[in-house]
Amino acid sequence: MAFTMAEGLVEEVIAYFTANMGTKLTIQNAELGAPALAAPVATYRGLTSLDLVSAYPALFVASPRTVVAPLPSSGGQASTNKPELVIGVLVLDANEENLQIRLYRYARAIVELLLEGVVAGEITWNLVTDPEWEVDTAPGGKLSELIRTEIDDFVGEVAVTIPQANKIETK
Repeated sequence: MAFTMAEGLVEEVIAYFTANMGTKLTIQNAELGAPALAAPVATYRGLTSLDLVSAYPALFVASPRTVVAPLPSSGGQASTNKPELVIGVLVLDANEENLQIRLYRYARAIVELLLEGVVAGEITWNLVTDPEWEVDTAPGGKLSELIRTEIDDFVGEVAVTIPQANKIETK
């Protein structure tokens, strides 16, 4: 078996979100009412592809940085991989108040899905780590910073950053 490193984490999260986000948003919409959240119409891996987003809401999952700690006792056959994980949604809404509410609610859905995925064993990486997760809904926030692109008016961004997931992998 080869190391999957950050790519494995991104693919695992995308698979879990693809299977579960629609249901999570339906439950949340029933609980909270308007403004309702729509399931993402597209999913993007990485950050540079986000310049091409043409339909909203759009889910993105990326790992811009990884720390790899080879395990000396394994003779090069194992390492602890510690990727940063950024998950977010780009949302379009001309009403600034509704846009902010949507961002808060997408953030809640992302956090709940990550924790539920870990508990269910469908996300096999350790995400409950120190330091704490960061949730950013500010204009010009984490997503704008990472893709070095200014987000258009009426497009909101929410990004949940897990500074250091981790998993021991062996070859």
